[in-house]
Amino acid sequence: MADINYKPEGSVGHSVSSFFGGIWNEIASTPGNIVQHFKDHPLTAIAETFLPPLLIIDADVRASDNINAPLSKNECAVKKMVEDSILKGNSTQLHDLMVMHAGDPAALDRIMTQATLELAQFGVKADWTHTADGKGNLHIATGRHFMNISTDGTQTFGDIRNGTETPARANSGATADQYMHSISQDAQQYAQQRFQNR
Repeated sequence: MADINYKPEGSVGHSVSSFFGGIWNEIASTPGNIVQHFKDHPLTAIAETFLPPLLIIDADVRASDNINAPLSKNECAVKKMVEDSILKGNSTQLHDLMVMHAGDPAALDRIMTQATLELAQFGVKADWTHTADGKGNLHIATGRHFMNISTDGTQTFGDIRNGTETPARANSGATADQYMHSISQDAQQYAQQRFQNR
């Protein structure tokens, strides 16, 4: 009669076996997830291959339906980049991040939803939308300035007077950097007033 290698549940042998079995299952499923991600989102997947710190690379997190679930480490890095770009007045970094997600703007949904909540604490209203044809748009506004940045690279900006957005004139010489810097200053003033009113 052959020996049966029985590992009762809860034993050290069972725990070790379960641990390595779980690792193997994770490794075995990874190639399929990556291949599926390349099929579903080829442009984003190619960009992620060359620019991993700037993009979300976990296909399982990308497929998550829960918009308010905790963000992954990569999503948190992108969220911080979005917030820092706005609060520190770096329009170039935000523009580049948006263009990198031109092929898959939905990948930013969870990040923008949570970044919007953080930015509101600085008096910055951010609104993220994307269309079925794959164009994403981020609208940023304070009480005095606004900016729109699209995943196709388009930027518009201007002033807000009496609640009405007035785009900057083309011949005024105004730049996206100037308006992003103005939005950053508005956010700093808002934060200072909140702190003083406590």
